[in-house]
Amino acid sequence: MGLLRLVICCVTVALWAVIGLFFWVALIARTAAVFSVIAIYAAVTGADVSSFSRQFEGVAGFYPLGFSRIIAAVYPPNTHAEERPLFERSALLKFGFESVWAIVFWGSLAFFPVRAWLQHEAEYRAFMARPMPADSFTNALAATIDSSAEALEESSIPDSIKFETLSGRAVLQSIRGPRDEFIIANLIECTGRVTGVTCLLNITTERDIDIRINGGAATVAYDNFGDRHVSESVKVRGVGGESLDRRLVVDTPIPLRIEFPTVPVEATHLQLVTLRVSVLPYGSNEFNFRAVPITRQK
Repeated sequence: MGLLRLVICCVTVALWAVIGLFFWVALIARTAAVFSVIAIYAAVTGADVSSFSRQFEGVAGFYPLGFSRIIAAVYPPNTHAEERPLFERSALLKFGFESVWAIVFWGSLAFFPVRAWLQHEAEYRAFMARPMPADSFTNALAATIDSSAEALEESSIPDSIKFETLSGRAVLQSIRGPRDEFIIANLIECTGRVTGVTCLLNITTERDIDIRINGGAATVAYDNFGDRHVSESVKVRGVGGESLDRRLVVDTPIPLRIEFPTVPVEATHLQLVTLRVSVLPYGSNEFNFRAVPITRQK
């Protein structure tokens, strides 16, 4: 019996720690608002508002008093106090009023952030649902191919890898951003060492946007044995890590290096390479490159 009382007491105290705080914060906010009005009234009229101090005592003791009442209910004292009906009309009305007020208070606080988030989601989904303009897509791809060689020469990509000799089999993909612009990724080559593979890409866009290139578990590769490999880092000119925030400027490709250190030397190609790019502050999109050969360095 004693163990059952202890379990009930602990569970009820834990619930009150959350629910009681829900009511208490709303009560404090209402008391502060009422007192502000009374203070202004007293300043204008000179009325005595000292009696209102009792309200502060009740508000301050509301939360800790809840814990005391729970413990007293589970472990009643030996003294016999006058019993009052549990469900008095006035008590039920007060409980209902405080419950409605707490819901209104917290609902008002959550309304604007939730509304803004839903509006962003709706705008993003509306943009993604729009048809892709073929002319814009073709022009963006052409701009990427024309500027890729120049961008690679300025990057940290080894001299042995030249875009001119690889452009015939380079893989290009595009995704549509939230403002109907195209983000284009050009997978140039994946080179392998004794262990591990490095994939080299170019990324460009039609408009100036902020993106986050997600590494780690968000960017993965599957080799021809079906094994999954998580990227160790994503870097642009040697700078980066598990993720990288960049400003994409129109018609200015950035060279991206992705490291997959666990790909074995026996792997001949990557069956799938998934790169996740987030358009800030909207959602994320994925580039999926398939059947990418691995060039082994001698």
